[in-house]
Amino acid sequence: MNMQEELLNGQSGYWRAQPVNDLRVPAESTALPAVDLFQLMASYPKDRRYWDEFVRRYNLILVRSVYEVYQELTGRSSCDQKLLAETLSYIYSALAEERFLLLRLFRRGTEQAAKTYLACLAVKLTQNYLEVALPQTTH
Repeated sequence: MNMQEELLNGQSGYWRAQPVNDLRVPAESTALPAVDLFQLMASYPKDRRYWDEFVRRYNLILVRSVYEVYQELTGRSSCDQKLLAETLSYIYSALAEERFLLLRLFRRGTEQAAKTYLACLAVKLTQNYLEVALPQTTH
């Protein structure tokens, strides 16, 4: 499996998803509402089960957001894999800051609303990161 496939499947870097075996995190992805998952992540920041469930559900959305911003800024159809991994690492770090403040700000809504919220966050964070990371000639 190449790096792009690993990223798309949530299997690369420290955001590698692990099996979730806990009664508080049902295997059914929509069984635990996003707002509850986000609050559990903030309440128990050292409990990897919540982080892993988050990655399992939302990694693909974050990866797609990075690709879309990269393509928009550079006009290239493919993204450098190292830059993709660095950008995702930046996004996950930003989400974890201040006991998951950005996630705690999402107070209510459907699973689709949570996905939209995360996609918007990922787009903004990616823009911020790539403005510094990309050579000035590409944007």
